[in-house]
Amino acid sequence: MITAWTVAQKAIPAFSHKFSPKKFTQHQLFACLVLKAFLKTDYRGLAAVLNDTREWCRAVELKKVPHFTTFEKAAKRLLRARLVTKLLDRTVREMMGRKRKVSLAAIDSTGFESRHASRYYVRRRSRAPNLCQTTTYTRYPKLGILVDCSNHFILGFLTNQGPKPDIQELEPMLSRT
Repeated sequence: MITAWTVAQKAIPAFSHKFSPKKFTQHQLFACLVLKAFLKTDYRGLAAVLNDTREWCRAVELKKVPHFTTFEKAAKRLLRARLVTKLLDRTVREMMGRKRKVSLAAIDSTGFESRHASRYYVRRRSRAPNLCQTTTYTRYPKLGILVDCSNHFILGFLTNQGPKPDIQELEPMLSRT
């Protein structure tokens, strides 16, 4: 949250308009929206969490917690003004600095279920009590991620269909990085 706040201070103006009420800065609202995404909550939940944790509010200099509709309007405004892309680019520059090479990186991928029934559920719902149903799915969605090991920063990702060895995804992922 603090990193998002400092990056926003460097990348976007404090207020969206010269006649805005100036109760909350765009930097503070962006930091709260990053916290919302991290906690996987809605706007009401974000306001409730901030009411419960005053230390987080003090960290980004919030004197009072905004109403949940303020967060919603700020999110729409930031997306409409294409400021999110600018903030993401600035965050990458902040994390990576001027370095072009990473000393140690890791790549891994995982497959996801593409149907409403998991493999475990299919096995449990077989007709015979002691015999497992052998339904297997030949294609599934697959996500591969390339990460800098020093700071866990995601350098690249690739979505594909599985099953496929991870080594086949290395070259396309490096080219996208």
